[in-house]
Amino acid sequence: MMMSSWIPFPIPGSVIGMLLLLLCLQFKVIKIQWVKKGATLLIVHMPLLFIPILAGLIQHLDLLRAHGLTLVAITALSTWIVLATASLLSQWLLKKQVSSNE
Repeated sequence: MMMSSWIPFPIPGSVIGMLLLLLCLQFKVIKIQWVKKGATLLIVHMPLLFIPILAGLIQHLDLLRAHGLTLVAITALSTWIVLATASLLSQWLLKKQVSSNE
């Protein structure tokens, strides 16, 4: 039985695997030294992982031409929202930490 079938909403297996790896690293079940060499190798070769994405973009240039400006605007807006949210959250957490230390 697959772990993704236990979850009531669709989450890709790769995301579940990354979350499990994060938890195992956080709780010291897996040592960083065990995965560091493989992670470094993947980071070095990461540009190769973007080739399929670029090939998909080339296949759909007509959609990109028709909706490119909208996609850029949505990407910029969502990036700004994430940055603003992260900034406000970090400021709130810092204030909370400072007040608890006093």
